[in-house]
Parts: sequence; structure tokens; C-alpha cells
Amino acid sequence: MISRPKLLLVELWGLGDLVIATPFLQAAAAKFDLTLLARPYAKDLQQRFWPDVRVEPFTAPWTRLT
Repeated sequence: MISRPKLLLVELWGLGDLVIATPFLQAAAAKFDLTLLARPYAKDLQQRFWPDVRVEPFTAPWTRLT
């Protein structure tokens, strides 16, 4: 089995940024073993919009008030 190259995408800001990134996430997941480091609500969106993307929930300290 040939492994695909790995790609880490970090998106720590708002929901709108994830929505805008959805076409990229879907295309990148077709070519890469993609991991998305994002705010916890991204995990809720994973199954519906990017089922092939591994989501690691993370809240950066500087984004806690936004």
C-alpha cells in the first residue's frame, strides 16, 4: 500500500473561515492524508463536509475571547 503525503492545515479562527476553506479541504483530502487543527466546532462539521479529513480540536489561547 502506497501512503499519501501528509498535510497539516491550521485554521484557528472563525466558522466563516472554515466554510470558505471547504472546497480546498475537499480537494486536498483527495491527494493528501489531511489533518485539520481547528476550533472544537470543526469536529461537528467533519462528517457532513469533510469526512476524509482528520480533525484535531484545539482552542488557541489568543482566540478564546472570539
